[in-house]
Amino acid sequence: MRIRLLAVLVCAGTLCAPVVSAASNNKKGMSDDMRRAIAWERHKEAAAARQARIERRHPSVPPAANADRTMEEPQRQGRPVKDTGAPGTRRDKH
Repeated sequence: MRIRLLAVLVCAGTLCAPVVSAASNNKKGMSDDMRRAIAWERHKEAAAARQARIERRHPSVPPAANADRTMEEPQRQGRPVKDTGAPGTRRDKH
């Protein structure tokens, strides 16, 4: 009975060892590359926010210059063109 209990404890310890070591590695900290990448992303976000504030105060494109992107049909101008047939065919004038 004691041998089985000892075997179960050894197996449980062997199975739990990677989980415990992975948790302890996360506590130690991130790699230097990861820290630099996170700092770079924060820098980019701060620069984008700063640019948005500048654009809000002094827009580079006036609001009247925005393109019309509505889904409505444009009003037709002029007269409609009639279909004369397939391209390359000629009508005989008799």
